Amino acid sequence: MDDNKFDDIIKNKLEDFGPQEFDPAALASLHHRMGALSMNTPWHQHYRNEIFAAAGVVVIALLLLWGQWQIGSRQLSLLQNEITELRAGNTAIMDLQKEIQRLKNQVPDTVTSIEIHEQDPSQYKAILTQLNQLRREFESTKPIDHKGKVFLGADKDLPEDMIDLLILEGFAQKEGNNVYLVNNKKLPYLAHREPSYNYIPDNKILFFERPAPSIKESVSSIADKTNNTNLSARTIRDLERHYRNGIEVRVGPTLEIYQGYYSGKSTANIGAGLLADLILSPSISLETGLKYFSRNYETIDQEDLAELNLPTSADGLGSLKSVDIDYWMLELPINLKYRYPLNMETNVLIHGGYSTNLYLKEKLEYGYNLDNGADNNLTVFTNEEVNQAKLYTGTLNLGIGISHQFENKKTLETSIYYQYSLGQQGVEQASPNFFGVRGIYWIGKKGV
Repeated sequence: MDDNKFDDIIKNKLEDFGPQEFDPAALASLHHRMGALSMNTPWHQHYRNEIFAAAGVVVIALLLLWGQWQIGSRQLSLLQNEITELRAGNTAIMDLQKEIQRLKNQVPDTVTSIEIHEQDPSQYKAILTQLNQLRREFESTKPIDHKGKVFLGADKDLPEDMIDLLILEGFAQKEGNNVYLVNNKKLPYLAHREPSYNYIPDNKILFFERPAPSIKESVSSIADKTNNTNLSARTIRDLERHYRNGIEVRVGPTLEIYQGYYSGKSTANIGAGLLADLILSPSISLETGLKYFSRNYETIDQEDLAELNLPTSADGLGSLKSVDIDYWMLELPINLKYRYPLNMETNVLIHGGYSTNLYLKEKLEYGYNLDNGADNNLTVFTNEEVNQAKLYTGTLNLGIGISHQFENKKTLETSIYYQYSLGQQGVEQASPNFFGVRGIYWIGKKGV
C-alpha cells in the first residue's frame, strides 16, 4: 500500500467525526470522582517523595559524620606516632651530648708528633724531567724484535706527549723514527690510524680495550687525540662503514598524532604500530611495518555530500543533511630514508615512500531533515555498516625529522610528515590527505 492510498483511508474514516461540545456537568462529575479517589489514598503516599528525600539527607549526613570521625582518628594516631618519635630522638641527642662532654673531660694519654716537610716545586719538576729522560733513553736502547710487533706510526705523525706516555708506561718502544707496540699489550685508550707506509698487514693501528670498541667509543678517542675537533660527516660515515656488521635491522614501536583533511571537518587522531628499519648503508635505510588507525570525519556541506559516493540513501525520510563516517584501518608503509650525521649521536633524516591502506570496517551515520510541514528542524539519523575488509590505493609519504642515539644504544626518532592520497578510498570514495607528527623508539640493531 503506498502513502497516498493510506492517507485517503484515514481521511475517509475521520470525515464524519465532529468536535464535541463543552459539557460543564461532565467536568464537575470528573472533579468529584478525582476528589473521592484522593480521600481513599493513604497519607504516606501523598508525601512519598518528601519522605525519600528526608531519608536520603539523613543517610548522607550520617556517612559524612562517620567519614570525618575516621579521618580525625587516623590523624590523631599519626600525630601520636610523630610525638613518640620526636621524644625518642630528643633522648638520643641528649645521650650523645652527655657522651661528648664526657670525652672532652678525659685527660689525653697519647702524644702525637706532626712534622711537616716542604720541598722546592721547581727542584722536584727538574728531577722528574731527568728521570723521564733517562727512562726514554733506556727504552730506546732495548733491542726490538719486529716479529709480532704492531707498528704504531712515525713519531712525526703521533703526538709527542702520547709517545712519551706510551714508552713511560711500558706499552710501546721506539726505534729510530718509528714506534711499536710492546708484547701485544692492550692500550688503556683508543686510537685509529692507517699510515700509508711500513705497517704490518692486517694490523691497522687499532688499539682497543676489552671488549672491542664500538663506533661511538672509537670516534670519541679520535676526537680526544685531535684536540676535540668536530668530525666531518664523511669521517663519521667512513667509521660507521668500517664497523658495520653487514646489513643491520632494528625494530621499534611508533606513535603518531595527525590531522586529516577531508571534504568536511575532522579532529586530530592517534595511531600506533610496530616498524622495522633495514639499514643498507650509513646513509640509506628501508623502513616498513604495520600501523593501526581509527579515523572519523563529518560532512555537512551539500556540495561535498553530492560528491561522495554514499553506498545507501533512505529516500522518503527527507533531504540528506549530514553524514558522519568512522572507519578502522591498517597501514602498510614502505619508506626510503636518508640520514645526514650532525655528530656520532644525532642525524637529520628525510624519508619518503608509499603506504597501502587496508580498511577493516566502516560505519556511516546519515542525518535527514524530515519534511513534515510543521517543524523543518527535526532530524532523523540512520546507520550503515560495512564490515568487509578491502584494500585501497594508498598515499604518497614525505617527511623530515631528527634522530638521537642514547648511551644505552637505543635511538629516538621524531619527524613531521605529509601524506598525499593517490586515489579514492573507502565506500564513500573520498581522497583525504594527512599531516602529522610521529615518534619511533628503535630498540636495537642486529646484523643479518
